[in-house]
Amino acid sequence: MHAVVSLLDEEHTRAIKELWAELERDFGVRKLSVILPYPHYSYQVARQYDEQQLVARTEELARRTAPFRVTATRSALPFRFPRVVDKTLAKTCTLCIL
Repeated sequence: MHAVVSLLDEEHTRAIKELWAELERDFGVRKLSVILPYPHYSYQVARQYDEQQLVARTEELARRTAPFRVTATRSALPFRFPRVVDKTLAKTCTLCIL
């Protein structure tokens, strides 16, 4: 499985990892950091990509797109876990254009 993602900044990565530790401690949720090595937003997931084409298109998109903020409306754990939290990006004009 491959995915196009954005990694979180240091502050939010730390907050999510603290949440993961709390879920493990309080609810017995297995170590999430093993399954999800880093907190992120997934934009698109596929079984396989043409890596050269993906890199070229992603680099071009990054060159012509100004940084933007996203708003999470929910939080998600992998499907292997009960839906304790579910995170979804709020649909914005910027995300629609991308």
